[in-house]
Amino acid sequence: MTLEELFAGILAWRVPLLLIMLSAPWVTYFICYVIPGQREEPTVLSINLSLSMLSFLLWLGYLLYAVDVKGWQGIVVQADILLLLLPPYYFGISLWISRRRLPLEQIPAARFLKGLAFLSGGLFATFWLLDRIRIIFFSYVPLPVSIGVLLSCLTFAYLGYRYLFSK
Repeated sequence: MTLEELFAGILAWRVPLLLIMLSAPWVTYFICYVIPGQREEPTVLSINLSLSMLSFLLWLGYLLYAVDVKGWQGIVVQADILLLLLPPYYFGISLWISRRRLPLEQIPAARFLKGLAFLSGGLFATFWLLDRIRIIFFSYVPLPVSIGVLLSCLTFAYLGYRYLFSK
């Protein structure tokens, strides 16, 4: 299965996907309300938060790819507005519900989320800088400053990696 087939499948199953993503955070909240407990609640919240992270990452990947290929005008013409607004809603509501029910340190997916955010943010900033740097850049910015900025981005990514994979 290619990414094109995946996104075509998402568009084909638009209505059931919209209903599932709109109701999933509230179903999770209802399950946590009905079955409160220190063992079950982190698992249910972690599964919901993981699914919302996955939808948010797919959304972000689609936006980055579509902007690179067609620009914002292509997204405005081609994309479905409900499918574009739903992943941030699902992720935001899931994170809000998780924070209301338990501290985020007790939810396993929250640790993964924080590490992934640090790692991807640092790598994204590093690759963006490396893509923008040309030889003329060094005539405006001193070499130690540019190396310091690059090393700080890589340090940020390394901290995310350590947070993601350390026990």
